[in-house]
Amino acid sequence: MRPAYRGIGLGRKLIERFLAEVRQRIYTAIRLDSMPEMAAVQTLYRQLGFQEIPKYAENTDGAICMELSLTR
Repeated sequence: MRPAYRGIGLGRKLIERFLAEVRQRIYTAIRLDSMPEMAAVQTLYRQLGFQEIPKYAENTDGAICMELSLTR
């Protein structure tokens, strides 16, 4: 999120909308990664249920990898 748009809840709204869409599809989980300096977004991800997982791809060096199960 660009600095001018941080802190107004836009990121949360975008992620919640995205999650609502993918839950209606056949996906069982979502994986993502972010860099250690992106602490604010990692906090948001954790609030939404994402959990930290081991590195899952070769191009994630230094990244924090997270996953959210979509199964109910």
